[in-house]
Amino acid sequence: MSPAQDSKSLNDIVNCQDPKSLDEIAYCAALDAAMGEWQKSFTSEVKAIAGKLDGIVKEYEEKHKGLRDRWDLQGKEIESLRRSITDIYDNDKWKTLIKNGVCHIRGDIADQEQKVADLKGVRESERDNAKAGLDRAKANLDAWQKVTEQLTRQLGENDKQIEQIEKLVPSDDQVQSLYYFWFKLLPAHMNMRPDVKSPYDDQTPKLLCQANGDGKADSNGKVKAAGQDAGSANTSSGAYVQRQTNPGGSQASEDTRVAPWLIDPGKLQETIFQAVNSYLDYGKKYAVAKAMFEQKPDDPLNARKQLEDLQKNEEANVKRKLKEQELLAPQTAAKP
Repeated sequence: MSPAQDSKSLNDIVNCQDPKSLDEIAYCAALDAAMGEWQKSFTSEVKAIAGKLDGIVKEYEEKHKGLRDRWDLQGKEIESLRRSITDIYDNDKWKTLIKNGVCHIRGDIADQEQKVADLKGVRESERDNAKAGLDRAKANLDAWQKVTEQLTRQLGENDKQIEQIEKLVPSDDQVQSLYYFWFKLLPAHMNMRPDVKSPYDDQTPKLLCQANGDGKADSNGKVKAAGQDAGSANTSSGAYVQRQTNPGGSQASEDTRVAPWLIDPGKLQETIFQAVNSYLDYGKKYAVAKAMFEQKPDDPLNARKQLEDLQKNEEANVKRKLKEQELLAPQTAAKP
């Protein structure tokens, strides 16, 4: 196989009805095995979903109003909390602290993610991207099947975050409230929103860091964007880990929302159908990419350990950096 061919997906090159080499025969055999294994697993899962679909929809119809009312109440508490935090700082100093204390750390993670991606071979990248897509599709499907349970749990986590931040605001560690509010609580709350426009579209983690830069510049002096919103809706429960496209979403900011959110009960069944189809599509893509990689793996590559350490220590590094920036920043009197 030529280098040009090797840079492409084997699935675009090989006709498994008429393989031309032993390599192609091996690939087609691996693909048949992977596809058969996937189809068997998928069929079993779909049958299980079909047996409980009516119960999922009925439970959500019964609980939807209570969940929505609770979310609305939290929204009022969150807005009051936001004002209490911004009132502490003159001249939008809170944005500068976020730039130098939070976005810098997230920028380090984004840098290392890119290094890891750059070190991967073509087939390894295709396999890992396909697996990531499959994992997101599976998380999306699982979330909509447990929509009532997960929304209830997330509302409880948000209550805990509100209580934690309320204690931080009047304390010596008030600067830490910037991270917990704009990078934990607010994204998680707005991720759950029903079909309403977010009043905080200009205060997402991604936009706050893009507007401010990440405190670092590349070799050309151009300020780089800090880490993307990946995981910005995560909570301590880990309930919202995968970023997921919202099928049919009308707002650009919804393109990375995490299932589930407060969907109209009448749309739940169709949303689950869409999630099943997406899961099937990604499963097929992963079977192809996995067979391609296993037929001829790329050379082993590893910058992952450093990335894992940065991701694991994000919260501790942010706390350290925020405290450092607070001490370095010019002192201004707090507003009464």
